[in-house]
Amino acid sequence: MTIHNLYNESMKNCLLSVPLSGAFWLIFLFILCFFGVHVVRLAKIGWKYQKRHEEPAPTNSQKREAPDSQPREEKPAAPQNAQPTPNAPPEPVYYIVERKRKRPRETYSPPKEIKFK
Repeated sequence: MTIHNLYNESMKNCLLSVPLSGAFWLIFLFILCFFGVHVVRLAKIGWKYQKRHEEPAPTNSQKREAPDSQPREEKPAAPQNAQPTPNAPPEPVYYIVERKRKRPRETYSPPKEIKFK
């Protein structure tokens, strides 16, 4: 083998390493972005869930003070099968009506002339 042949072989190997490293970085960036997007989405879902269910739990001292500071007022329970009063107006009834459709005309008027100034 001559020096020229060795040089050509080493150049082929160098040229192969560039696309391989590019493919590696492409796959690495894709995986990084994929997991980054999903982490952000899960964080948003968790944030909304936390905001929705965020109620401060009463501590033991607050539980003991609550009955003393505010006396409870018991309201009489309404009967389950309560009838509306006969003097009350009945609730309105709403009907779903389909909109009228326009039929095509059988005859049309002659075209009008439009003048632009």
